[in-house]
Amino acid sequence: MDILFDFEPETVRDEEDLEKQLYQYLKARLGSRVTRQYPAGDQKIDIAVDGRVGIEIKIAESRSKLQRLAGQVLDYVEYFDEVIAVILDVGANVDIDNYIKKLRQLGAEVVVLEGDIKRKGRSREIIIKDARRKIIIR
Repeated sequence: MDILFDFEPETVRDEEDLEKQLYQYLKARLGSRVTRQYPAGDQKIDIAVDGRVGIEIKIAESRSKLQRLAGQVLDYVEYFDEVIAVILDVGANVDIDNYIKKLRQLGAEVVVLEGDIKRKGRSREIIIKDARRKIIIR
């Protein structure tokens, strides 16, 4: 778990982006012992190490996400020797300390990272066509 404290994520767009970054970080240090989207019952945990340590990732942007994390941890503790909840704190007012306490009571280790999210914006594209050409304005 100590290896996670050295992980510093770049700005992410979503949880999948964060998962990819953490996976690459762990893969570089632990090699083939690391697997993404590892089966755990009828669900998949974000990352597993040796099939014994499960890592679930959440961006703390709403209470409902943290509530879902608690439910997932409750399920995953049955399948792994150790479950680690990695939470990206983006400064939202979600009472993160209360959820950290709940997650630990459920048997998970908790790692809180500070970071930023960059929202996916809808691309606005205007296409102007005339008989000879197409002009795209973004």
